[in-house]
Formats: sequence, structure tokens, C-alpha cells
Amino acid sequence: MSEQEGILVLGLGNSLHGDDGFGPRIIMELQKRYEMPAAVELADGGILGLSILPIVERHHHMIVVDTVALGNEPGTMYRFPLSELKVPEAPPHHIHLMGVAEVLRILKNDGYEVEGTVIGIEPAAITPWVMGLSPTIEAKIAEAVELVAGELKRRGYPAAAAVEGKDGG
Repeated sequence: MSEQEGILVLGLGNSLHGDDGFGPRIIMELQKRYEMPAAVELADGGILGLSILPIVERHHHMIVVDTVALGNEPGTMYRFPLSELKVPEAPPHHIHLMGVAEVLRILKNDGYEVEGTVIGIEPAAITPWVMGLSPTIEAKIAEAVELVAGELKRRGYPAAAAVEGKDGG
């Protein structure tokens, strides 16, 4: 594979399943609130699972944003190294993270390493056919966006605040 530059911020989750839409929502908020350096790719990975392989293989560094159900208080924020993701046995912590772990394993088997961080949140309610986040998770959006922006800055990709009136979609 060719030498890669930059970093991927990948939001995972299903926006039609309540708090499961956390990852895509954070990507949307980052797009609205920040002007990202050219080397930062923001991607809504939705529920693509293994289909994210072409997106991930363009980068050696990434930040994954998703719900992470570990049984703690809803709204608990998590930050841990991407290397700690394992291909879980059923039931997984989260099906989207399982896809990322499998993609990373496939790339590693091909001699390609991806390094990064997972920023997650303990969901309050993942309910099919419910649009929008629960009040508990909604209240954590600004904190999560700042966590991702801080992680980008630590890695040498500082984002500038967006100009007011920017079209965020």
C-alpha cells in the first residue's frame, strides 16, 4: 500500500435506533462546528460493518466514535486505544465496533497497521425505529465533540472553529 497521510474520524451507528446514532451525530457536529485541516477526513460510517474497509485503508491513523455498551451509567464517556478492540464473541460490545476490529485484523494480516483511539459513550436507549438521541446522550454531545477535537489536536491536527453561519447541513 502507498504511504498514507492524515487521519480518519469515523462515526459509526444507526441514526434510526435512538442512541445508536451517536457516532454519525458527532461527525455532523464536527462538520458544523469546525473547519478541519485538509488531512482530516470525517466519515459517517453508519452501519457499514466490513464495508468500511476502503475508507479505513486510506489512513494509518483514525478515531472511531460509537456507542460502547459496557454496562456502566448511561452517558459514561470512554476513550481507549484502537489496539484494545478485539473481535468479540457474541454478544459483542457493539456490532459496529466488531466490524472495525475485523477490518483492522484484515489490514494487519496484509501488513498494514492502523493506529488510533476509540471515543465512545454508554448508551441509554438503543431502540429500533426511534430517531434522535435520548436526553442523557444529547446532553453529552458538546463534551464528545470537544473530546474528538482535543484528540485531533494532540495528534497534530488542530481544527479551527467554524465561521458563524457556515452551512452545516
